[in-house]
Amino acid sequence: IRAEALRHVAEPLATALRAGEAAPREVVRALVEMLQPPEADVEPPAWLCPEQRVLVRRCAAAIARHGGALLAEPVGAGKTWMALALARILQPDVPTPVLVPAPLRRQWLRIAADLGVRVEVGTHAAASRGRLPEGGRLAIIDESQHFRTPGARRYLHTARWLVGRRALLLSATPVVNRLDDL
Repeated sequence: IRAEALRHVAEPLATALRAGEAAPREVVRALVEMLQPPEADVEPPAWLCPEQRVLVRRCAAAIARHGGALLAEPVGAGKTWMALALARILQPDVPTPVLVPAPLRRQWLRIAADLGVRVEVGTHAAASRGRLPEGGRLAIIDESQHFRTPGARRYLHTARWLVGRRALLLSATPVVNRLDDL
């Protein structure tokens, strides 16, 4: 085909479809659906909202496939509840180790107790000193953007601790200063 023979096409998908197969909008809808992240076949707890249930199924699928997931949702989206739902689903028989900023420790313990989810909560500060919580093979790190600097002690201790574990990272601000943070 010569460049001079090319023409602008108003509806590019229509040129690839044969008559009677599918309308361009249906094809676009199917493509968008196909590009959505996979969801695990798990039943999230009833305490979650419908949109949170979808995110929990997507995180469960990512953890199963890749060994970890980053749940990056805005403040107030319920990341704590979604993380505890994943802990209940993925390791119901053992406590889940959780790392949180010290001011959030009591909040995590209270919510976990209210929901009946077993956790061992450690703090970022304790992780800097090499003190990390015991528990199952799934670890949760809240405010995970604080672990983006490989030279920091909390990063070094936590990286070693995570070997052999699956991880769920939570953050409302996964990119703090530059894209490399992610």
